[in-house]
Amino acid sequence: MVTSAMTPLASSLNERLRRGKLQLPPLPGAAVQLMELSQKANVDAAQLSQVIHQDQTLAGRVLQIANAGSFRGVSEIVSLQQAVARLGSNLITELACAASLQSAFRSPAHADRMSRIGRYSMASALFAKEVARAGRRNVELAFLCGLMHNLGEATVLYILGKKRGIPSEALQACIDELQGEAGLAVAKTWRLPQPVQAAICFFPHPEDAPEGLAEPAATAALSHYLARRLFDPDGCVPTTEAPGLDILNLYPDEVEAALDQREKIREAVAAMEAS
Repeated sequence: MVTSAMTPLASSLNERLRRGKLQLPPLPGAAVQLMELSQKANVDAAQLSQVIHQDQTLAGRVLQIANAGSFRGVSEIVSLQQAVARLGSNLITELACAASLQSAFRSPAHADRMSRIGRYSMASALFAKEVARAGRRNVELAFLCGLMHNLGEATVLYILGKKRGIPSEALQACIDELQGEAGLAVAKTWRLPQPVQAAICFFPHPEDAPEGLAEPAATAALSHYLARRLFDPDGCVPTTEAPGLDILNLYPDEVEAALDQREKIREAVAAMEAS
């Protein structure tokens, strides 16, 4: 519900957004290439290393993530090549892509909430892969849909990054009003694939997605539900009522099978947050 105190701010931001007068988060230099690589079933290790080494901060963060307890094994990983050899090109690509995109979003006034978005985006991305496998769909594209699905919320927080003291209910009202438009604006600026744009705009209601784009939106909706089951299960609907099941033609037991990966996904998210 939009509060009367918040409506003017939301309306003002929406108008400036439509006129292109708001500063949107920039796409990190390596992110475009990493997103392209993340859509490949088999990633070339040499090409991946070259892309990551373009950004030394990113390279250092990837090594930090790879050395987290859930990944590193018995000995320290000291180079990107060693990380690729131990964890595989595809996993390193996904971790690097997530790390690169999260670096684009800073919101000093709402840092805790932005951290929560990052946590959900990574968990949703990994759950989306499980959902795609269950439905025999494109796993790599599903990862991006899960990773990007809450881009609109992150963008609103980025825009409001220096506005402190906004009551939580009013902030949520602003997000509810603007996240669709804000997410689409960034998705178009970043030239994201249409299925990813659909995931961003329609994951709250995948049944409203345009013809041919309901499945990526439903994948995002279901993966977000699974992330909630992981981090905030109280109040979640039963598996039989999980969003997107009809669109994806999945059964509740297939959703439960995806949840069997919860501890592995929790560890991956913790590694990302610790870096």
